Amino acid sequence: MTTYRVGGRARVLVSASSVSDLNELMPLIEATHLPLVVIGNGSNLLVAEGEHPIVALHLVGDFTDLHWRREEDAVLVEAGAGVDLPVAARRLAHAGVSGFEWAVGVPGTIGGAVAMNAGGHGSDMATSVRTVTLWRGGLAVVDATALGFAYRTSSLAPGDVVTAVTLRL
Repeated sequence: MTTYRVGGRARVLVSASSVSDLNELMPLIEATHLPLVVIGNGSNLLVAEGEHPIVALHLVGDFTDLHWRREEDAVLVEAGAGVDLPVAARRLAHAGVSGFEWAVGVPGTIGGAVAMNAGGHGSDMATSVRTVTLWRGGLAVVDATALGFAYRTSSLAPGDVVTAVTLRL
């Protein structure tokens, strides 16, 4: 479950590649009565040896899409929660989009970066996040002002699953 491939394992590991998958999986996950943990790439996880009574969710497929469009004074970026931060930073830089360079050396995914307000080199996710799409028993778009961003944290609830993010760079 971790970047270093050490530590224990989840009792249940599932991958979702689309919102349709989440629609099907979430009732099944809830029926296990196990806590849900979105693991991303496992870069900010320390996991003790042995089996852990959790459902680990990995977002792939559609959740790794990255698109952007230029507006008058900014670039709006639509990123799936499963997009690797360094990949997003490099792709945006190659396209001439500035403001996300700080993320090139930060391991992890966009979704995890939002959940913990990842940052570096004088910037963080709170600086550019405009909206976050969450799974909360269904999809909900939440404005960044409602996310309670602070140093390396947000107010996302344990059951919230970040599925996509809109950034303004």
